[in-house]
Amino acid sequence: MMAPPNFALLDPHLNSVLAKLHNESDSQERIVSAFFILRVLLNKLGLKRALSGEYFDWFMRDKSVALDRNKAQLCYLMIRAAGAKAVVEVGTSFGVSTIWLAAAVRDNSEDGNRGVVIATEREPEKIAKAKTNWDQAGLTKWIKLLEGDVVDTLHDLYLDDPVDLVLMDIWTPLALPSLKSLIPKMRKGLDMSL
Repeated sequence: MMAPPNFALLDPHLNSVLAKLHNESDSQERIVSAFFILRVLLNKLGLKRALSGEYFDWFMRDKSVALDRNKAQLCYLMIRAAGAKAVVEVGTSFGVSTIWLAAAVRDNSEDGNRGVVIATEREPEKIAKAKTNWDQAGLTKWIKLLEGDVVDTLHDLYLDDPVDLVLMDIWTPLALPSLKSLIPKMRKGLDMSL
């Protein structure tokens, strides 16, 4: 199978920031994978609670868990193709995918001022890191962060324009309640079928 062609944004500074952040995330991949394998093994041994709950949250607090490059690039291209100006990201983590989304929204803005990515995150450590990453990328202007429980923050979400696109990168039990909060706020009739 051929490797996908290299994809770069037209912004060299942004490419540099994203390369650094993706490399940091990649370096954590083995430890996160090992943790999940250990969880599966402990579950099979009847020790289901050993690496869940508070311990799981503690372990993941400093893990980037960034959307991989190819998926982030696809999101960028979909936002550009749809002309999207209102995007919601459910589960921001360190804000790497948020940078891709905000770059696309910015690039869709005719005057450089219209458009927003609504990001959601509850972990204070991840919120602080995401804000730093957005500042380094120079895209904070296009990002609005909702801090707290995702279901609550999305339920209370109000936008002037309907949501054009949603990136949902969260734990499975939160997906359906989050989607139910967003459906009434989404643009009607946008078809991004591939």
